[in-house]
Amino acid sequence: MRRRYADAIRAFTDAKALGQDDVSVNMWLGIAYYLSGDFGRARATCVRAGDVNGPWCLAMIYDKLGQHTEAEAMLAKVRILGGDHLAEGYADIYAQWGDTGRALDWLDTAMRNRDPYLAYTKVNPFFDPLLNEPRYRAIMEALKFPD
Repeated sequence: MRRRYADAIRAFTDAKALGQDDVSVNMWLGIAYYLSGDFGRARATCVRAGDVNGPWCLAMIYDKLGQHTEAEAMLAKVRILGGDHLAEGYADIYAQWGDTGRALDWLDTAMRNRDPYLAYTKVNPFFDPLLNEPRYRAIMEALKFPD
């Protein structure tokens, strides 16, 4: 699995320079900064990532910055906007917060809801903290990804 965040940052920065300064580009650029460990740039970018994606992104970033109250507020905002339809996204957040139990509970909910974002579970870097968890491995087996 390639985790080429510097390349992603360059590509999304180029897209923005070409006039693609939209919420999706800002979300993915913010995530690339986050995954590369540049939480300050991640925060500055994700604030421009739209009504749902921005708070989703910021929930993880604020936690890494030690701003747990702000992280919880961002998660609450996403929950209001998304209800149970964003179960995989909540699993992302909880996995990044180190709350394995809640992350796996939301992945179970995502499975029951047939969440389309489960298609990315095998390559989702937000789930790296879950890789050694038996419940996570069982979910991966149930998803039946090819080797």
